[in-house]
Amino acid sequence: MMTRVKRLYELSQLLIESREISGDYLRILEDYRGTFSAMKNRKFTINVDGISAAVQCELGVPAEAAKGIFSLSRGMGIVAHAYEERKKGTLIKGPCPNEEKLVRYTGKPVKESEQS
Repeated sequence: MMTRVKRLYELSQLLIESREISGDYLRILEDYRGTFSAMKNRKFTINVDGISAAVQCELGVPAEAAKGIFSLSRGMGIVAHAYEERKKGTLIKGPCPNEEKLVRYTGKPVKESEQS
């Protein structure tokens, strides 16, 4: 299975080759990764948020829009996750541990007439 990060790198490379983007921000990202890896003496990987930020910079997306784009992508991920759970009929570990004490509703009981 191809990861989102790998696919974004591949698509970015195509845009660099066609000169649609410079690749400058992607090189900066790789420089940071290399520096941190050397400093910590272990290999660091880039997550999807890191490569997404670099790609947005390459495309000239204003920095002020970054939080909104991040939120939209997270929201769509949650929707896809919920859809997959619903379709399969199984609970997939989500953003919090699957422990009842952590996710149990503690508000006022909902009347049956309000549940429909």
